Amino acid sequence: MANRTAPNQRAIDGGGRMRQNGRVRWLAVTLILLAGCPAPRRYAVEQPGMPCERGTRLGYETMQQLGYTVTEAVEATRAAPGRVVGTKRRPDGTVDRAVVRVTCDAEGVVFQPVEGDLVPTYEFSRGFGYSSTALAKQPVAERAVESGRLEATIEAIDVPRATLDLGGWPMADEDVLVRVTVRNGADRPVVVEPSSIKLLAPNGEPVLALHGAALAASLGTGSAAATVRAGLLGRTRVEPGTRIQRFLVFPPGQYGEAQVALEDVETGEADGFQVPVR
Repeated sequence: MANRTAPNQRAIDGGGRMRQNGRVRWLAVTLILLAGCPAPRRYAVEQPGMPCERGTRLGYETMQQLGYTVTEAVEATRAAPGRVVGTKRRPDGTVDRAVVRVTCDAEGVVFQPVEGDLVPTYEFSRGFGYSSTALAKQPVAERAVESGRLEATIEAIDVPRATLDLGGWPMADEDVLVRVTVRNGADRPVVVEPSSIKLLAPNGEPVLALHGAALAASLGTGSAAATVRAGLLGRTRVEPGTRIQRFLVFPPGQYGEAQVALEDVETGEADGFQVPVR
């Protein structure tokens, strides 16, 4: 009798193990599917009435505000969704990767954060929701020139930013493209020129913008490069109450600050100041 029941018992045990293994496999599949899934719909950020072209840019700005370095930006259209991808180094040295999907239609824009952790906390989703909502309330139009002030901003243009603003990457190599904005709130005109703007290397040494053959060789082909060529900074007069925006190209490097000098047209005196490279 024992010999007859033993095989049946083994068969039952084997079946049990098979069913258990099946459950393990299903659990593994479930965990894989959960990894990298969008956050629950309650964390989706809806912006009714927002123009489609504003959506991906707001996603880019929000990621930057949260401390992420944007590594990819695909502009959303009504025909196809877009996305913004960024990375940030955590205190323990690991790198956090964040993704936001952007969709838009006639009713507005929807942002859907994607949680990358195996067991998501939705911390990124909540942070993105709060920050993007606050940024969306800020005016999109260019702010007015403040009376009595001279102001310059220097913005380093990376590949994602160039993709959104220029439609592609305009550079032929690893030179640094910056966008210079000068606002003149004073009561007299000022002059800005390439030699009046220097970027500071990590050792504090000022670096001048490329010019001549080096500048020509730094730019690639296509419409993005053509836009930069047409907008390169030359000696430019900035009238009171106005602002100008131009491009400069610098040698490869890590630049955190810039020195800017603006010349008063009437007196010939230069007003110099130091600004961060954004």
